[in-house]
Amino acid sequence: MSREVDVRDSSVNRATSARKNKLTSLATDASSKDLKVSISRFSPVTGNPELIASIPATSEKSNFVQRALDHLQRLSRPMGLVATQSAEYMPDPNYQTTSSGAVAVHLRQKYKGVKIFQAAQTVRFDPDGGIKETVGNTFTVSADLPVSPTLSVEEAVLVGAKFIASPQPDEQGAKDQFGEPVYLSSIDLTGFVPKVTAAFNNGPDRSTVLEKGPFGDTIKANLEWFSVVDDP
Repeated sequence: MSREVDVRDSSVNRATSARKNKLTSLATDASSKDLKVSISRFSPVTGNPELIASIPATSEKSNFVQRALDHLQRLSRPMGLVATQSAEYMPDPNYQTTSSGAVAVHLRQKYKGVKIFQAAQTVRFDPDGGIKETVGNTFTVSADLPVSPTLSVEEAVLVGAKFIASPQPDEQGAKDQFGEPVYLSSIDLTGFVPKVTAAFNNGPDRSTVLEKGPFGDTIKANLEWFSVVDDP
């Protein structure tokens, strides 16, 4: 059983005219004779660019991952990062190559070493190796946020377990993709006390494994930023 909760207000369009004008101006400042960039589309959720087009003066058919990282560093301000926010990205070293020779490098945005939920960028290169565009979501973190959680991992797992243990009224009568009824069962949490079996403290995300308890497999937990409200 899985269930999601999203407390963000999707009705608010944060890509205001003032925000667009500011970032467009920063994109102009980031352009040079070797690379011209322009913002083609903004995200109403973050207020930041969703698509930044590029016109490169030079091309190189190699070193794609490092060049993608360097490109995001260069565009940190027009992408919406504030001056006090580092451009932290974790690249997938296995970039994708199309039959035409175009390349796409995927990167996850992080803050203080912890991944940000739904924050990712794809830097696309044309078949000649020039940077074509940058597509994705970048989140602005305008304040210095602490990394230390206020709940222990055991407390967080127990809260999550209680949240998914019983079907909600709006889930009754659900049907699968073939139109057949889905019968949801409850999970008995009587006596369930989350217990850590392995903790990996070599990273800020604090990856942890816990006993499966009444669930079908071991429980895996880690820290991840979830941006609810932030003024860009």
